[in-house]
Amino acid sequence: MRIYNPGNAFCICQNKNKSLKYIVDPWIVSKAYADGWIPPIYAKNPKKLIKALEDIDFILITHIHEDHLDVDFLRLYAGKKTKIIFPRVYGWKYFETISKKIGIQEQLHIIDFKEKLTVGNLEIKAIQSVNTDSVNTSDKIAEYTLSIDAGFIVSEKSASRVAFMADNNPYNHEELKKAFKEIG
Repeated sequence: MRIYNPGNAFCICQNKNKSLKYIVDPWIVSKAYADGWIPPIYAKNPKKLIKALEDIDFILITHIHEDHLDVDFLRLYAGKKTKIIFPRVYGWKYFETISKKIGIQEQLHIIDFKEKLTVGNLEIKAIQSVNTDSVNTSDKIAEYTLSIDAGFIVSEKSASRVAFMADNNPYNHEELKKAFKEIG
């Protein structure tokens, strides 16, 4: 797998045979946190950047913090074939609401931790947060902007696998043990 990290958690990735391209936590267009943070790759012309990236097969969003979830960038993918993938962690209902507002709800895939999503020769699995325990579908807090960092394992059949984890909060040691057992 080829991975290029232009800054922060944003990664541009391609599978070994170059048939699939995906990105992780794109933060390219919008300033974050009341315009206090500027993306490491700030695009004054985001449409030109998207054209340069060519077709993106899927976008992984680890959590809803503004430096991982660039709503203005995602809006540019509305109506395209690109899948938008998000783990079922705190903030997933909030992200569903955002997806409706920006027109990507049909492309959005919220995946549970035991679920696997296959795109071409890549298998995508959500990694549960290691700084808390699991989120429950009925949790009211999932409807708010509070976020819990999570991640993904992307495996390429008969090749490699990579884990993308965004986590900057105190660890829950029991969840950490479970996550590493699951990752292998």
